[in-house]
Amino acid sequence: IAFSRDGKQILSGSNDRTVRLWDTESGQLIHTLQGHTRAVSNIAFSPDGKQIVSSSWDKTVRLWDTETGQLIHPLQGHTSYVDAIAFSPDGKQILSGSHDSTLRLWDTETGQLIHPLQGHTSYVTAIAFSPDGKQILSSSNDRTVRLWDTETGQLIHTFEGHTSRVNAIAFSRDGKQILSGSNDRTVRLWGNYSWQEALKEGCDQLQFHPDLVAPKNNKAGEACLKHASWEDKTKAEFLVRQGRAILQKEQNIKSAVKKFKKAQKLNPDIDLNPETEEKDKDPKIVAHLLAAPVKIQFGAILAEEGKIKEAISTYQEAQKLNPDIDLNPETEEKDKDPKIVAHLLAAKGKVEQGRRLAMNREIEQAISVYQEAQKLNPDIDLNPETEEKDKDPKIVAHLLAAKVKVKQGWRLAMNREIEQAISTYQEAQKLYPDIDLNPSTKEIDKDPKKVANGGTERV
Repeated sequence: IAFSRDGKQILSGSNDRTVRLWDTESGQLIHTLQGHTRAVSNIAFSPDGKQIVSSSWDKTVRLWDTETGQLIHPLQGHTSYVDAIAFSPDGKQILSGSHDSTLRLWDTETGQLIHPLQGHTSYVTAIAFSPDGKQILSSSNDRTVRLWDTETGQLIHTFEGHTSRVNAIAFSRDGKQILSGSNDRTVRLWGNYSWQEALKEGCDQLQFHPDLVAPKNNKAGEACLKHASWEDKTKAEFLVRQGRAILQKEQNIKSAVKKFKKAQKLNPDIDLNPETEEKDKDPKIVAHLLAAPVKIQFGAILAEEGKIKEAISTYQEAQKLNPDIDLNPETEEKDKDPKIVAHLLAAKGKVEQGRRLAMNREIEQAISVYQEAQKLNPDIDLNPETEEKDKDPKIVAHLLAAKVKVKQGWRLAMNREIEQAISTYQEAQKLYPDIDLNPSTKEIDKDPKKVANGGTERV
């Protein structure tokens, strides 16, 4: 998502392959930009807001007119999906970075490729123009940061030192310093000026990046708190975000409480849990309330994996943190019995396991697993895909296996392997005599020969 510079419009890109432009004041849709054939991975407004650029897993970059929503240029050339895009400061060029390990610089007026920038040995993770637009910065899964000349497309320098993928990069405001953040849990500063001055710049630019508050990057976060030119209110908000991240990733309540208390010293009026209507100011209570839902998530995973005792124990831990917690948020009523919830979710996991076994034609094993599910929850629906509740393990296992056979028969028929298709349809009927051999029609078709011969005519 992105705001236009004047804040009057919002841009969003989605897995539904579209880019949508919205009016900030009214919330109304202005344009739906259609053309990508796979998920949209990134979007950006031009500096003057008159153009929009989008990238996609369909390997293309597309330039659009903001006012009309019409496509200006499809920018094609990458050989793998494109994740990173950026406009130059003057809006005359577009930069794209791809999983094909290259960057490409495009002319916005003509849509023509200016330079392919080649040198990375793995996929590109982030890109940026220098403030004056004369240099380009890129980072990659190859653990390097590379600096390029915009005019010539030539590599200026390779910054090496990170020991894992580099995810985030930034120029300082004067363009003379570079900051990079990596999965190796370090933030690195590159340049000629003092690291303190450059760190301030980098911390300001990366202040709201989720990696900076992650527990694994605690040292980087502490460095920003110490050296960045943040006001006490900003530091307090950052500490609260650190505390929440600790609870989400590590469940370390003591560390989270410590962060919350530090935040309160800087800003006594800070709300430690902005998601609630009332202002929460007790560090311990807030930490417990935030940690409990994470326990619920872990408990659900354990239950669906069949680790019922561990799930019950985890649910009980959640209740100690928040006695009023709903152990199963998926249901309308509040569930507070750890054993019942663990059994319900374990049964759900067994049903899914049984479905996979049945569709893999391991029918006896599927029946056995369905029976295990019923022991855990006698009222469980063994086939949630149907409107009625199915409770017969044998019938459900045979039905699902038969459906797989029907699909196989259809594929054989489409390939004009008619005899094999007929045989496969007959196998489906042995498993489930009432099976519809042609679900695409309104009427139930039960004649293998008729369906197999008709299958060759389908579109």
